[in-house]
Amino acid sequence: MNVSDAARVRQLELALQAEHTARLAEGEQLQAELERMRQVNDALGKAIGLLHDRAVRQEPEAES
Repeated sequence: MNVSDAARVRQLELALQAEHTARLAEGEQLQAELERMRQVNDALGKAIGLLHDRAVRQEPEAES
């Protein structure tokens, strides 16, 4: 392997390392976004449950 081949290999190694680092950062961002979505989903589920309970309590009782 001559000097230019070694330099090219080093360039490719650096490019792969940079791509790997970028993918790791993207994965961390996606995990954080997923956690926020789970929290929002949980909050919406609780809100829907409370609204349902409130609606059930406000329904007029059926007359016999």
